[in-house]
Amino acid sequence: YNLVAKNQKFRAGLGRIKRGMEKFNIVLMCAEKDPITCHRTILICRNLASRGINIRHILSNGSIESHKDSELRLLKLYKLNHPDMFRSEQQRLDDAYMRQGKKIAYELSEPTVEYNSTK
Repeated sequence: YNLVAKNQKFRAGLGRIKRGMEKFNIVLMCAEKDPITCHRTILICRNLASRGINIRHILSNGSIESHKDSELRLLKLYKLNHPDMFRSEQQRLDDAYMRQGKKIAYELSEPTVEYNSTK
């Protein structure tokens, strides 16, 4: 996800969302029950929030959760929610995002090769 976030087309897409927000209410939808298991939260919302955009998630029970509260749950998921003498909260949050990104990222499986053993 970090490589995608650095991509110029991705950055331009974030800019389009921000410009669109000046005229419209923007909603990004996903099918995930929990926002922290969705790539939109891990990639898009993280980057929009860093630009000062207020993100809110609609949970499966219909309640609304702030992106900050989603990040706190993400920290807790990886037991990174307690102060650390050696890492700032932002460093712990970056670690949690990285771990969750690896966990939910789509990976291509190895192709199955079949050998014909008949001669």
